[in-house]
Amino acid sequence: MLGDPSERYRSSDFSKDGEVVTLQKASVGKGINITILGDGFADRDMANNGKYETRARGAMEAIFSVEPAKSLRSRFNVYCIKAVSIDETIGESYETAFSSKYGDGSFISGNLSKIEEYALKVPGVTKIDNMVVLNILNDPKHAGTCYYYTGNSSICFCPTVGFDKTYFSQVVMHEVVGHGVGKLADEYYYYGTIAPSELDVYVSDYQKYGWWANVDFTNDPAKVKWKAFLSNPLYTGKVGIFEGGFTFQLGVYRPSQTSIMQDYSYEFNAPSRAAIYKRVMELSGEGYSFEKFLEYDAVNRNASNASLTKSPLFLKKYVNLSPPVVISRR
Repeated sequence: MLGDPSERYRSSDFSKDGEVVTLQKASVGKGINITILGDGFADRDMANNGKYETRARGAMEAIFSVEPAKSLRSRFNVYCIKAVSIDETIGESYETAFSSKYGDGSFISGNLSKIEEYALKVPGVTKIDNMVVLNILNDPKHAGTCYYYTGNSSICFCPTVGFDKTYFSQVVMHEVVGHGVGKLADEYYYYGTIAPSELDVYVSDYQKYGWWANVDFTNDPAKVKWKAFLSNPLYTGKVGIFEGGFTFQLGVYRPSQTSIMQDYSYEFNAPSRAAIYKRVMELSGEGYSFEKFLEYDAVNRNASNASLTKSPLFLKKYVNLSPPVVISRR
């Protein structure tokens, strides 16, 4: 597949291109749309229950494998839209449906307009506002990038990560649930980096849209975004204030030592779960209150086997994923 271009397989049948497969329909609320696409998949991957659909179904199961998405699964519609690429992998010399390519580190880019065009093939959808789109790259690199798009939608890029189910699931949970649904910030940091002095845009994003709810630029327990958790005995030992996050080591703070948004460990921390829960409840038409979240979150407080304030175990493969890219703000 990666050898002489004259010898590699190339697609010739595009009859399945654009076909929509409904993977799940919401049974509660208005139904929040998640659309799954794939790049670098050939015509021979498009059979019913073939490789393309199998990858999409695997991604769907990863999305709903952890809380709070696990408990809120019934509020989502999930669609798979087939996209036939000429070539079967990603790279500069290959022709693929969405022109996905790698940049520095774990950064991924692609043809966002073409991805949006395919996402609009979902029946009844005329714009992608509030939709989360996942583009799965048929390539084993460990990488991932999420674009915060107009209308509060998101486009996420996730390779198949060594074609390993566990590692792929980690990236999908981080990118799709954390960034795409929850609009969370990364909680990892690079040593020696300092948060920028100009913070107005991040403060505005939080005030207008609720973005970046899991990081703050103050360590004052009375002012930090998750102060309600710090004063609640239900979260003693589970939520704190730890320096480092948003890729910066100094001047920014996160609620837990480790989490899915930091190094994939354990789970989403409580403020992150609250942000995801809030967005899902509002989009599905039910509304949010902190009291309702506390009632829901008993499943996590009771089931948690490890405190998120402990040092990370680093039991799982970890690569810093590219921070979200904001395409536009309204």
